[in-house]
Amino acid sequence: MLNTRNLAGLGINTNSTGAEAWTSYIDTYKKAYNIVWLNAEQILQNTLYTDCTNFTDFIINMHTKWLDTRALGSKINNEDFKNIIISALPKSWSSVTALLYDPNMISADTIAYL
Repeated sequence: MLNTRNLAGLGINTNSTGAEAWTSYIDTYKKAYNIVWLNAEQILQNTLYTDCTNFTDFIINMHTKWLDTRALGSKINNEDFKNIIISALPKSWSSVTALLYDPNMISADTIAYL
């Protein structure tokens, strides 16, 4: 905490013992970390594919975002990721996506089918 300039500005309690200040620091860090994690999940889930754009780039982008959220501790599993990809596709893909809701199909199978 010596390298932090404004601990009170970060919401850390500095008017108590070192142990209490440390606990306050850890609690503040956990809250900030949870916000980053939730924000990463929201970004992944709100990404949409637009017709006539590069589908491969879209899939690479989605996969990178998924890996980022997993690295932050997200519980988005393969099945969830598959459903996020399917729901990111526009209505013009409905005839294709209807076939992809097979529970035995993993995200890699889904991407290969698309």
